[in-house]
Amino acid sequence: MTTQTLLISRSGYILKSAGNLLPGHWLLHHCARQTFPLVESLWPQLLGLRPEGPGLQLECVAQPHPRLSGFYNFSFRQLGGRNNYLELSIHCRTQQAIRSRKEAQQRNESAL
Repeated sequence: MTTQTLLISRSGYILKSAGNLLPGHWLLHHCARQTFPLVESLWPQLLGLRPEGPGLQLECVAQPHPRLSGFYNFSFRQLGGRNNYLELSIHCRTQQAIRSRKEAQQRNESAL
């Protein structure tokens, strides 16, 4: 599975990047809020997440970054500790989304 995990500061900057979706050096020290418009739109809610509480998950986000075509699941969680960093995990779900859409199309065509 193709994934990327980012450690984001409370000010929105990417402190650490690991994974195989995007080269880590493209993301380090960039603002996650500017790099991913989805993060910007959710920023107040993301800052409100608590380490002991549930995270936030979004499924089948279409092209969340100019270099990421396809569909991706986003998972956010607040890490405990002194700095309360935000962890963002991105998982590629393009093949599953395409397969699911084809199956739905076949069911709809059969119903007609």
